This record gives sequence, structure tokens and C-alpha cells, in this order.
Amino acid sequence: MSSRTKTLEAIVTVLLVISSMCTVSPFTISTVKAAPNGPIKALNFYFHNETSNPWVGGYTRTTAILNTTQKWSEAPQGYGNITGRLYLDFYVHPDLASNVSLDGSIWLHPWMCGYGTGGSTIGGVFSAIVYEVTSTGQTPVGSTASTGSQTLPFGSSPADSRDVNSVAGNDPLMLNFPAYTFRKGSSILIRIEVNPQGAGANMFFYYDHPICPSYATVYSENYAQIASVKTFDYKYAETNMFSPNWTGSRRKVVAQANVTDPFGGYDINMVNASIFDPLNQSVPDFDNVVMTRISNGLWTIHYSHLYEANWSYPETAMLGNYTLKVSVVDNTGNIEHSSHIFNIGVIILHNPTFQVVDDANTAMPNAEVYITLPNGTTNNLPLLTNDTGFISLTKVPTGNYSLKILWKGWVVQETTQYVDSDGPYTITCQVYQLTVQVSGNDGSSVHGAYAVIYTQAGIVYDFKMTDASGQAVFQLPSSNIQAVGPYRIETFYSTSYWLTYVAVSATEPSVSVVSSRSVRITLDGFPPAIWTTMQFWLIVALVAAAVLSIIYVLHKKGIVFKKKK
Repeated sequence: MSSRTKTLEAIVTVLLVISSMCTVSPFTISTVKAAPNGPIKALNFYFHNETSNPWVGGYTRTTAILNTTQKWSEAPQGYGNITGRLYLDFYVHPDLASNVSLDGSIWLHPWMCGYGTGGSTIGGVFSAIVYEVTSTGQTPVGSTASTGSQTLPFGSSPADSRDVNSVAGNDPLMLNFPAYTFRKGSSILIRIEVNPQGAGANMFFYYDHPICPSYATVYSENYAQIASVKTFDYKYAETNMFSPNWTGSRRKVVAQANVTDPFGGYDINMVNASIFDPLNQSVPDFDNVVMTRISNGLWTIHYSHLYEANWSYPETAMLGNYTLKVSVVDNTGNIEHSSHIFNIGVIILHNPTFQVVDDANTAMPNAEVYITLPNGTTNNLPLLTNDTGFISLTKVPTGNYSLKILWKGWVVQETTQYVDSDGPYTITCQVYQLTVQVSGNDGSSVHGAYAVIYTQAGIVYDFKMTDASGQAVFQLPSSNIQAVGPYRIETFYSTSYWLTYVAVSATEPSVSVVSSRSVRITLDGFPPAIWTTMQFWLIVALVAAAVLSIIYVLHKKGIVFKKKK
């Protein structure tokens, strides 16, 4: 065998060894939305400049706070002429009045603007780190992946700024961190980083004013709720039984609601109450009454609060069961309901339950249900189904009950159910499951892509992130409902692939949903060709360097490229 052949074999062997050592799996950063452990509600926290410089978490003082109020400063606050990275540290204040479990999603709504060299439009890449702040320090909960570059509105003044989400072509500024339960007495620090994109970029961020109401939406299992509703007599003795024969001041029902809010009493916007008679007619002098908070002291930061309202019933009050319904509205506009039965006289009735399901017999949580009783009366406030799709009635008579069911604003069923027992009764709606399967151009499932559902009017109906199998499952009203029509689906996905940032999207312009079905959406730009990635060329460079080194060593030993004597 010639020396040249031996040399070539040696080089090939070394290349194979180096190749096996340098083979690296694609490095992918995926955003994963934590599975909720209970009902989740969106809460809006606005950016404020609190000049009193309060303590947060017992650890530090700050003027940069987040709370749910819209009590603005007299003039816009902000940061201007930012030519490098912009860092925003804002703390939830007051401190948490109870434990709060967040599902790991933050939707940023920053009012920003900017400009570049020659009056060009610029962009920004957003990311965040979330901390729990206690008296012992700031503990990182998790950091989010970076967004793709988002176009900033052009300009420099507060009047030029607007929500970055509203700029055409931008993705929703939805960031994800690990789901976490923040402890009572702690604060939450959201540290936002904005990396400018574009030559000569100047960025401006504004907040704490009606023209620039920057805020962040978090998704929480804990929020303002009604812990209990009770009735008391005129001596404040708890009771559900009131006599029609009592006279004068004794004919008084004291209605009391215990309302809790893990963010403190300041987040409770309003507590209302109504009383319905045995025919489900609202009592004229106790219809949507604003209840009075009777707990005082440091109510803005406390967890539990008592609200009260009184009803002096007449001598002619109808005998039977009365329903006291209480609702609480938080600063974001979320509503929670609860009710309590009390009696003037005695009647034996049913306690029926109804389960609202889609065509696949899957429960529909948070559906709005209006029920018309046999006497023709309808509840003023909708009953909301629980997380298993159930609603229940307490002590109602036998007869035909008409149900009108709304699912996210659309009427999806109107039917009549005869009730002669406690049930349960199943109500199937014109709601169907649409499974969106997002795949890459190689057919592999894409985990962590956003699928956004639009109505024919261009309104965002729902959005979800795909799971490990690349699927996002939606419960949608039938496209046969005239106001709904076909849906439009847009998908967005961004990640780091072989050390190269990739942002892709795809649209399915018209999807009719008249039964449960699936639709596959392919992201043509993912994964990208391997030779277009940074990691590929790094490997090529390493291999080339290794080959040159080996040739050099072999040459020095006189095995290859020997000089002729």
C-alpha cells in the first residue's frame, strides 16, 4: 500500500471520529404554557409611578409599581431616547394578601414608539424575568424566551405611542415562564428587557396616563371571589328562616357577603346584591343594590372583606323561598357570583343540576346559562357553568325550564327541559371541537406554537399554544350561526434552531366548523435548511480546522507532502 493511500485512510478515520464527537442535536428553545390546576382568569396590572416610594415584599423601596387600578398620574411617565437595551423593573404593590398561583403567561401591553436613522421605523425584541420578592431577597421564578422583532410605532412623544400589540404584523407579546405560586406577603417583580432593532434606534416607553396606559396581563387561579353569603335577623343572629308575622323593625333581612381578594381590597371594584321572590321576580327595593363594605382598617391590603345590605320586607311579603344573589366585580372586570336561599314560610322543592356539553360530550366550563322558570321569569344574571360544565338550581318547582346558553358571546343552544327530579340533565350545544395540528415542513409536530382563531369579522375569538403533540384544541360555536361564519386561523412560532433565531407563521384563511374536526397547518419555514444555520457552519469550521491540523502534523512527520531530495 502506498504512503499516499495510508495518508488518505488516516485522514478519513480522523474525520469520522471528529464528526461523531461534533454531532450536536438541534438546540431549540420552546415556550410552554403550564397546564392550569383550576379556573384561570386574566388580570390586568397597570404600570404606575408611585411617588410615595413604598416598600415591596419587605425588601426594597420603589416608585415603579404594578396594580390593577387606573388611577393615573397628572402627566405621562416614561423613559425616552433609549439607544441601547431598555430595562424595566416593576413590582406588584400592595404585597400579596394571600397566595397567588399564576399559570406562567404574561401578555405585555407596553405603549411605546421610536425612530431610527433618517426617520426609519425600528423594532424591539422583548423578554422578561419574573421574581418573587420577599424580605430575604429576590428569587428568580423563571425567564421567558425572547420574542421576534416587533415593530414600534413611529414617533417620540406620549401621543405617538400605542400598544405594541396593535401594530399591524406584530405577534401578541405573550411571554411564558414556569407556573408558580407566590406566597402571601411577597411581591412579584417583572423585569422586562427590550432590545432595539434598527440603525440609530431611539426608543420611548410611556405609562401611567390615559393616553399611554401600559399594562401587563397575567393569568391567575386566584382572584376576587365570594367566600360565603349569609343572612341574619334584625339582632344579627344568623338564620335562613324569617317569619311573616314579625312586626316593625323585626321584619329585616341582613344580607352579608364575605368577599376575598388575594391582591387586597383595593382590587374589589363593586359588590352588588339582588333578592328574588318565590316566583323569581326581583324585589323592587332590593334589585342590584350596591353593598356597603363594613370591614375597615387596612382594607386595601387585606384578604377578606365583609359587605352588607339590608332589606325590610313588608307584611304582605309572598311566602316561600327567596334567593339572595351576590356578585363581585374586580378592577379588571371579572365577575364572580354566589347565592343563598332564605325562607319566609316553608316550601319543598327540587335541587336539579344541568351539565352543558359540546357535540363530543366534553364539558363546557364558563358557559353562560339563562333559565326561564315555569312561571315565566328569567334570571337577570347568567349562571356560569363550573369547570366540569355544571350549574345547579336550589329548591325550584317541577315544570318546564327553558334554557338559553351562550358560549363566549354566541347563543349556541335554546331548549326546554322538563324537571321533576334533581337530575342531572345533559344539555348538548352547537359547539364543536376544532383540533389545530401544527407541523413543520418535515412533518414533525411543533410544540409551543400559538394558534389564534379569528371570526369572520376579524375579532380574536380564542388563542392557545400547541402541546407536545403539536395540537391545540378549541371549542367553537358552529359556523352555521350566521354571525359567526367560517373562522380564520393564524399560527405563529419562534425559537432558536441550531443557534439561529427562527420566526415563522402560517394562515388558514377559511375554516368551516359544523362538526368536530381537525385541520393541519404547516409552517413552511421551519425547520430551516441546516446549511443556513450558524451551528452548521461552526461545525464545518471545526472540522476544517481539525483536518488542517492533522495534515500539518503528518507533514511535519514526513508522511505527506514530502520534499523531494
